[in-house]
Amino acid sequence: MKKPVTIILIAIIVVMALVIAFLLGRGSGSAPEPATEAPATTETEETTEESSEETTEAPKSGETKTANGDVIYTLSGTWDSNGMTATQINASVMNYKSSEVGSWEVALTVPKGAKLEQSWNGSFDLKGTTLKVTPADYNATIAPNGKAEFGFILDTNGSFEPAKTVLTLGDEKIDVSGLGGDNEAPEDAEEEEEDDSEDVEDSKKIVLNESDPVKKHGKLKVKGTKIVDKNGNPYQLKGVSTHGIAWFPEYVNKDAFKSLKENYNVNLIRLAMYSDPGAGYTKDMHKKVKEGVKYATELGLYVIIDWHILNDNNPNTEDNIKRAKSFFKEMSSAYKDYDNVIYEICNEPNGGTTWDNDIKPYANKMIKVIRANDKDAIIIIGTPTWSQDVDIVAKSPIKGDNLMYALHFYAATHKEDLRNKAKTAIDSGLPVFISEYSICDASGSGGIDKSSAKEWFKLIKKYDLSCATWSLCNKDETSALLKPNCDKKSGFTDKDLTQSGKWILSQYSKY
Repeated sequence: MKKPVTIILIAIIVVMALVIAFLLGRGSGSAPEPATEAPATTETEETTEESSEETTEAPKSGETKTANGDVIYTLSGTWDSNGMTATQINASVMNYKSSEVGSWEVALTVPKGAKLEQSWNGSFDLKGTTLKVTPADYNATIAPNGKAEFGFILDTNGSFEPAKTVLTLGDEKIDVSGLGGDNEAPEDAEEEEEDDSEDVEDSKKIVLNESDPVKKHGKLKVKGTKIVDKNGNPYQLKGVSTHGIAWFPEYVNKDAFKSLKENYNVNLIRLAMYSDPGAGYTKDMHKKVKEGVKYATELGLYVIIDWHILNDNNPNTEDNIKRAKSFFKEMSSAYKDYDNVIYEICNEPNGGTTWDNDIKPYANKMIKVIRANDKDAIIIIGTPTWSQDVDIVAKSPIKGDNLMYALHFYAATHKEDLRNKAKTAIDSGLPVFISEYSICDASGSGGIDKSSAKEWFKLIKKYDLSCATWSLCNKDETSALLKPNCDKKSGFTDKDLTQSGKWILSQYSKY
C-alpha cells in the first residue's frame, strides 16, 4: 500500500509546482490575460488623433472659416420704428493674426425689406439682403490681435439678429455667423496694448495768413465772463459743430472747414465725438478728432474737442471716467502747445445728473488730467439738464483759470425762462459758452422759431457770448445746415443750405 501513497504525494507536488509556475508567469507579464477593453493609453492616443484631425481638417466645400479673424456682434437695443423693428448693432472686426491687415470688408445677410436707418465708423451699402461694410479711412488698418469697430441701426419686419457673415480680412475670406461671433483667438494670441501716442503736427511749423483768426487773435483766455484775445480785447467765437463724427465723418475735411471760414465768417469748428459706445464711440474715433484738429489748425481756426455725453447721461460713472481720462490725457498731451484748441469735457449731462454730486466731481478729475499737460487752454464744462442749469452752477462754480460753462438752446423750445437763467448766471460772474444751439425745437427737428432766435442773438451780442451751431451734415432734420439732397462735402453756398443754415450763418456776418 506504500507505493500508491508515494505516487499520490508525487502527483500533488507536481500539481503544486505547476500552479506556482503559472502564478509567477502572470506576475511577470509573460502570459498576459486576453484584453477585454482598451488599455488605459488607448483613450489618450485616440483623443490626440481626433484632435489632430480636427485642426488639420480641410474646410468643407464653400467654407473658408479659420481662426484668423471674426466679427463679434452686440445687440444694443430694439424699438418700434414706423411699424418696423429697429435694432442697434455694434460690431467688432477681430484680427487674430500676428501681422496687421490693411483692409477689411464685412458682408452680412439681412432680412428681405430691411432698411438702414443709421450707421457709423464705415461705409455701408445695402443691396437686397446683403449689407456690405467697408472701413472708414481711420479704421481700415487693424493691428495684430487688434480690432476695428463699426455700428448701425437696421429696421426690419420682425426681430433681427446677425447671422450669416463673410469677413474679408486682407486677402483672406472668413465665414462667421451668429451673435457674439464663432471664432476664438488662437491660444497664443495676446492682447496688445494700444499705442495712443500718435505724432501730431508741430503747430509752430504751420504758416498762417495775417488775416487768419488764430494768427490775428492768438491764444484765448477767460477774463471775467468774456473770452479775450492775446491783446486782451473781447473776442467772440462764431462756430459750427459737426454732427457725431462717427455718423458723418465725411464732413471732417479741410475744404469743408475752409468753405465755412471763407463764405460764412466762421472762426470755430466743434468736433462732436459721442462718448457712448452705443452711439459709435471707439478709440478709432480719436484719429478722426485729430484729423479735424489738423485741418482747423492749418486754416487758422479755433477748434473745440467735444466729449459728447448724451445718451450716457452721467459723466461721473466708472466707465465714463475711465474713457474720458484716457481721451483727455491723449488730447492734452498732443495739443499742449497749440493756441487754438479748446476742450469740452461733457456735452449734455442729463437723466437726473446733478452739479454737486456728479458733474462737478467729474469736472475736477478731467481738469486735473488736462492741466497736467495743457496749463492754460480754455475748458468748457457741461451743466445739468442738457446744459441748461447755468444758474445752479453759478452758485458753486469750480475755482480755476480759463474755465467756462456750457449753455445749450434750441430756440423753438427754450425761450425766456432759459434766457433768464443765462442772464442770472452771467450777471453773477459765471463765464458762459453756448457750445451748441439751433433755431428749431430740442429734438433737432420741428419748426423754426425766428422770433425766439432773434431774442437769443440779442443776448449773444449783449454779453459777447461765443457759440457753435448744430450741425454740419445733410441729415433730414431741421437743425442740419445742409439740405438732405446736398451731396457736397465742401464748397457750400446758400443754395445748399437749409432754412436753418441760411438764417444762422447769415447772423455770423452781422457781428
